[in-house]
Order: sequence, then C-alpha cells, then structure tokens
Amino acid sequence: MTTNRSTPTQNQTFLEWLKANGICDGNHEFRLARQKTVDHRIVYRKECRKCGNLTSQVKTPTTPKARRAPWKTDRWDDMEREFNHAKVAAFEQSRTNKDDEWWTAYNAHLESDEWRALRHRVMQRAKGLCEGCLSADAVYVHHLTYRHAFDEFAWELVAVCHECHQRVHKKEPK
Repeated sequence: MTTNRSTPTQNQTFLEWLKANGICDGNHEFRLARQKTVDHRIVYRKECRKCGNLTSQVKTPTTPKARRAPWKTDRWDDMEREFNHAKVAAFEQSRTNKDDEWWTAYNAHLESDEWRALRHRVMQRAKGLCEGCLSADAVYVHHLTYRHAFDEFAWELVAVCHECHQRVHKKEPK
C-alpha cells in the first residue's frame, strides 16, 4: 500500500498519525474487535474501522464459535505496517544526522591545539614505541573509549603502530 502520507514524528502515536493524515475524522464507524487480556481471556470491544479507537468492553465470549469474531482488517494492517516503516525510517534518518554532526565535531577536535598537545604527550609517554606490539614505531594515538571524547583522559589513549591499529579496527566476521 503506497500512498502519500506524512512521516510520523518521534513522539507521535499511531492514532495521532492516523488523524493527522485524515484517515479518521472523529466520526467513528464501530465494529466488534477481538482482544486478549493480560490474563489470556478473550474480550470484545467496539473498535473504529478507520482509526482503531476502542470503546468499553462489550461482552466476553463463552462459546468457541463466539471467539471467532474478526480481528483487524487487511487495510488496518497495511496502514499500521506503513506507519511502523515510516517511524523506523524517521528514527534512522535522525540517528544518521546525529552521527554526521558528531563526526564533524570530532574531526574538528582532532585538528585542535588541545588534541595535538595531548597526542604529543601520549607519544612521549610511549617513547615513540607501539603499546600494542612493543616493537614497531607508534604512528597513531588510539582511543580505548569515546566516553570522554573531546575531553579525553591520557589513560584512555594508547600509541600504536599501523599494523596494531588495523588489528584493533578489524571487523569480526558474523
């Protein structure tokens, strides 16, 4: 189901999104909806066919035949799936934007005089030797953690050679 609907905001609920897209105008068309309670009982409630708004409980079925009432329509499932995909896409875009902002700030930090001075002190501490293999010349200062990025402690940084740095960043096979 592909239609032009707005992208949900991070704090928007499904019902708010339905109303914002004109799917339900408040004039509810009710039908019986089957639900399972926390204690695993089956109950029926009135549910709007357009937005899914539920009213009070109607009746608890007692016979197996009564328990076969229809649940949600295919249209409802399609709209809910569309909403969930849009919500995930919006979240991923937001996370990508934050990642881009962080890396921009971090790269600027690596160009700062404060970082250069700290990097120089870490290299001096290691006496120019790789702290990974203790044999090659150190060429990188590697972060053990980014928890204090932009205001690092010297003990969170190690001097490493090219080979050890590659080894640290090697992706584990899945």
